Amino acid sequence: MGHELDGIDSDEEDPNGTRVLTAVRYDPALIRDENRNWRSTMSSGAARSPLLLLPYHQDRLVAAATALGWENAARIWNGADALARLVRKCEEAVREVHPMRSSPGDKTAFKIRCILRPSGKMTMEVTQIGRRPFDLLGAPYMTPAYLVPLTPNTLMTWPTAYAPIISVFLDTAPTFIKALGDSTRHKTTRRDRFDAARERAGITSPGAPEEVMLYNEDNEVIEGSTRNVTVWRDGWVTPPLSSGCMDGTVRRWMLQSGKVREARITKDELIPGEWVLTCNAVEGCSFGKFFPGRGAHYADSPHMRLHHPTSLS
Repeated sequence: MGHELDGIDSDEEDPNGTRVLTAVRYDPALIRDENRNWRSTMSSGAARSPLLLLPYHQDRLVAAATALGWENAARIWNGADALARLVRKCEEAVREVHPMRSSPGDKTAFKIRCILRPSGKMTMEVTQIGRRPFDLLGAPYMTPAYLVPLTPNTLMTWPTAYAPIISVFLDTAPTFIKALGDSTRHKTTRRDRFDAARERAGITSPGAPEEVMLYNEDNEVIEGSTRNVTVWRDGWVTPPLSSGCMDGTVRRWMLQSGKVREARITKDELIPGEWVLTCNAVEGCSFGKFFPGRGAHYADSPHMRLHHPTSLS
């Protein structure tokens, strides 16, 4: 359902033009489970929020609007007052589709797709989504040494009950990103390169536990079609922005937390069957296994679970 927000209408806007996007997870579990180390606070020391990493989303919207020269949009959504307004509007958008959201014990989670126009007007589309593991951002604190094969007796244990392990395939052709410049770091409605990669990989369902890993004309790993990617190289490593990847909100949080570092990764360095840590702002962090293609088979099953995860703090 769409929800119109603050902004200035402009008859000169191209109805089919570029829009800036960000997708926010609204999840009551972020504030309800007092025994978990949720990392959803609005800022350091602030009260817990059902809106996962919302200040990062605000920064992302303003940065993209600024890069595109949308001065009015950047002004409208910048600053503390704008963040408070964004919180209210997200809550109103959820309430519009789910009036019982404040009832005791409600565990319904939503994806809020925020669509920003050059004028500063924002539309929100709210979709109900499924449950996720207890700690959406806990995966970067774990090492592959604690990832062990899944057995039938543990099939429904965390995280597989709520977060299937993702099969990550390598794209079959490079994505040419040099001509796009820095625009690749911003999330917009221009998704041709991602759609093409998913088509080549045969991924047809948006909810399938599958991902395709893009690489550029220099054979550098970029990202997944809907997720940033990270691999283990004596620590979790994610491609730098210079590869052409998107500056995702969870990716930025992981870098700032010190649990992930940037480094160039080439497609030839990827190891069949190795663990891939994926992330986006709706799923949080998930584990996947890398396969060069759909026909690849390994003794180590892609369906795995976590076993006694260790903290890297």
